[in-house]
Amino acid sequence: MAEGNIDVVAIPMLSQGHIIPFMRLCELLSSRNLNVVFVTTPRNAERLRSEQADDSRVRLLEIPMPSVPGLPDGVESTERVPNRLENFFFQAMEEMQPSMREILVRLRPSSVIVDLWPIFLPDLATELNIYIVFFAVIGAYSQSLAYSLFISLPLLHNHGDLPKVVNLPGLPKAISMRDCDLLPPFREAVKGDPDSVKALFTAFRHYDQCNMVLVNTFYEMEAEMVDHLGSTFGKPVWSIGPLVPKNATSSSSGTAENPNSSFSDSECLKWLNSREPESVVYVNFGSQIALSAHQMQEVAAGLEASGQSFLWAVKKPNDPEDMDGASFISSLPVDLQAFIQRYSGAGYRADSRGLVVLGWVPQSQILGHPATGGHVSHCGWNSTLERIGQGVPILAWPFRHDHPCEAKLLVEELGVAEEIRREEKENGVFVVKREEVERAAKLIIKGEKGKEMRRRALQLKEGAERATRQGGSSFKNLDRLALLIRSKSN
Repeated sequence: MAEGNIDVVAIPMLSQGHIIPFMRLCELLSSRNLNVVFVTTPRNAERLRSEQADDSRVRLLEIPMPSVPGLPDGVESTERVPNRLENFFFQAMEEMQPSMREILVRLRPSSVIVDLWPIFLPDLATELNIYIVFFAVIGAYSQSLAYSLFISLPLLHNHGDLPKVVNLPGLPKAISMRDCDLLPPFREAVKGDPDSVKALFTAFRHYDQCNMVLVNTFYEMEAEMVDHLGSTFGKPVWSIGPLVPKNATSSSSGTAENPNSSFSDSECLKWLNSREPESVVYVNFGSQIALSAHQMQEVAAGLEASGQSFLWAVKKPNDPEDMDGASFISSLPVDLQAFIQRYSGAGYRADSRGLVVLGWVPQSQILGHPATGGHVSHCGWNSTLERIGQGVPILAWPFRHDHPCEAKLLVEELGVAEEIRREEKENGVFVVKREEVERAAKLIIKGEKGKEMRRRALQLKEGAERATRQGGSSFKNLDRLALLIRSKSN
């Protein structure tokens, strides 16, 4: 691929939840005969190359990860960044500006696909007269609610105490959020935290700077809010999803037999093969959410009391001083250690009712397995789209960012999820008690509501398949996008 003959450069945020849909979009544009360059750091590029098809025409271009005091060497993705070091990580992304400028000047693409971060990219692309496509990797419903909450901040600041219910303005219909839905960074923004307010301002500034917006959803599922975003920002907003990897794994991507796991993929699937159809509760909170020891105790006790089969992918907390699995287990309360040993360690048997996996699991294969009856999930958008693609109902347990908005969509609008009720403990920390875990596990496997959720989930699966087939809404929008980008190259 010659320099100066590039149709589009894609630059995602350094997070697997963003890199994965960006790469899928690039592959689809490349299949439509566009010359596509994907820019990321060396470790992320190495992972992508290990998963890339042999005939892929997407060019991976590496950019060094800047060294920032306080950020450990080798950290190139948010999945390895503990909360206390997040500011250093985002600072490192912003220090990529000289390298990014050199790349864009040298390649001279006609279009650039940008993400929320690095935040300097829209200004840089405008300066270089490059057409800007903003790819929003979360759904239209969540973006609409988040923007409504953002424009409500001045009124909420004047309110004083955090209100129990926030009525959201400027939406196509009446929607409200409870205080337990206001999780980081929204909770801090409502309280006036300047960093959280700045983060939201930065996100929505991209809408003003870009020429058009892409959303990882399909029109039939979120038509009202896709149209609302377009009318709100006065830009073309096109749904092009669901974009999910063909062979996705959870808690970061992994190989078929991943060394960073207490069970191989084949062992996980063998255990699932021994279970009855739609009988297993799959518990996984994605690549960035690690439960506290106390919350793990409540989940373990609830799963035990429910009597349902379960597969629980446990993630240890992010820490630059990587703790191995044995050290992590030994740091837990004794009763929790015993639970993990019973379903993962020395006490584990192939016919055990549960399986606890420390590390990565083959999520797409688990969600698509006939034994899987439901997923306890944080409601991250990538995982949500995977479940929709597999027709799996959800037990919604949001933690932060867009999660509460996605949960609201799944529970109240689409009817494919049951909310796991959270109780406020202190200082805005919400916990789920064991009795609630037990109730939810029984409902999704044995309850009539679980059956109705499964029926609706299968309908969504069919809708997603139609949207991405030739002639479907997302397929046609991708064709339109390829033609648009090609027209900018002429």
